[in-house]
Amino acid sequence: MEEHEKIKEELGAAEAIYRKIVEYEKYDAGAAYRKTARRISGMEWRSRAAMYFQRVAAALFLPVLLGTAALAWLYSEQRREIVDNVPYYSVKSAPGLISQISLPDGTQVWLNTESSLRYPARFSSAERLVELEGEAYFAVEADAEHPFTVAVGKAVRVSAHGTRFNVSSTEREMSVEATLESGSIDVSLGNRSLKLHPNQMATVDLTIGTLVSRNINAWEKTAWKDGRLIFRNAGMEEVAHKLSKKYNVDIQFASADVLRHKFWASFTTESITQILDYMKLAAPIDWSYSEPRQLDDYSYARRIIIIKSRKEVTKAKLIRK
Repeated sequence: MEEHEKIKEELGAAEAIYRKIVEYEKYDAGAAYRKTARRISGMEWRSRAAMYFQRVAAALFLPVLLGTAALAWLYSEQRREIVDNVPYYSVKSAPGLISQISLPDGTQVWLNTESSLRYPARFSSAERLVELEGEAYFAVEADAEHPFTVAVGKAVRVSAHGTRFNVSSTEREMSVEATLESGSIDVSLGNRSLKLHPNQMATVDLTIGTLVSRNINAWEKTAWKDGRLIFRNAGMEEVAHKLSKKYNVDIQFASADVLRHKFWASFTTESITQILDYMKLAAPIDWSYSEPRQLDDYSYARRIIIIKSRKEVTKAKLIRK
């Protein structure tokens, strides 16, 4: 019985030591051995206690080791959860408006109409990553150790350190354009990459998987952030796309014949009707529009503008006669 009580006493001491080790996260079996040995140095039956301690130390080592591993796993999971739980903001520019955003690192972003940007409340230590749908102009704060990356969909990445550039994507990101104004950027599609220099544009066509670059005047692609529309030998589809975004209208073509016309022009404060009238002077076309239609939810559909060739307009007039 006396021996049994001694063993209980030693077990209690060992348990107290173990709790203290866990509390201070010092999982050292050797230290545990020395600390316990000092406790029992004045006890009777030193040799028996020493033999028993070896058994206790062996039993202690495994849970201490497992406890260390468990705490390390919990700590890493906690860090991962903290990273994953960083608040993200999603900003979408209203129809017909351009929004300017300041990111956590000081980078300035101009978001074109009906475009959206997703970014974290703070950037990670490895990379500054944002996600874009639509079109945006970026003035990136220089940081050589932390590249700034714009993700467009799952396949396209535009990376920079400190530079000014424009990224534009079509619906569903099937075509992406990256235009460099100053500095340098890398445009990648899968394992392929292109480095751009100022006044170069990279075009990604995801339908056929191509990545090509060409020289351009970057100002033509970035003037929109200053409220300007620039057309340089622009086809009707490009003109209609830019007008639709800026003035929040739907533009339709009565026939494919309209698409063959090209335009050179620059606009700032003109209304869309003034621009369409200018196009009438520059090409044999005409246009008409419908009044906004009220929907079931009491909102209004976008105004529809129909562009026709002048031949079709003349033919329609003759038929009515």
